[in-house]
Amino acid sequence: MSFTTDFTKATQAYELNKDIIQKQLNGELYSLELSKNELNKLFDQHASTDILYKKKNGLMYGIAMRVNFNKNNFNSVTIRYSRANGIKTEYAKTVDAILNKAITSFYGIQIDVDDEYKLIKGIIYNRYDLFNYIENYKEKTIENNLREVWDGNTYLKFCYEDFNKFNIQNKTF
Repeated sequence: MSFTTDFTKATQAYELNKDIIQKQLNGELYSLELSKNELNKLFDQHASTDILYKKKNGLMYGIAMRVNFNKNNFNSVTIRYSRANGIKTEYAKTVDAILNKAITSFYGIQIDVDDEYKLIKGIIYNRYDLFNYIENYKEKTIENNLREVWDGNTYLKFCYEDFNKFNIQNKTF
């Protein structure tokens, strides 16, 4: 499937389920991807931030949002680890940002949706906790969680229940 098709489907799924996600967070969501401008493009491409989240107390957080249509990956979070063409991935950009105390999303959200884009299940998790866990246990993580795709790209796959085992702040819904 092309990027444009994936993006269109993910956008429809997000818009259909936005109220459910917002209710889980007890705040307001503002999509950066749905309103294209220079600043939104910078956040999306360089800070892994698709959505801004404003808590009731006014504090703002970035969210990296993924919509999962692949039933084989339901109940799990996937993060692109490497690209066959060598282009920097979400994983590399996020680790670099955390190490350099640069802007990156604090929260990650992944939702599993059916063929009509209705929410089946989702998770909200602390990305700093996840990426620190990966870096602290890199060899073990690569061995247990790395998957290769037909095109030579790789991704890390974490089941929702792994977050509790790894002591990563999360909420499934």
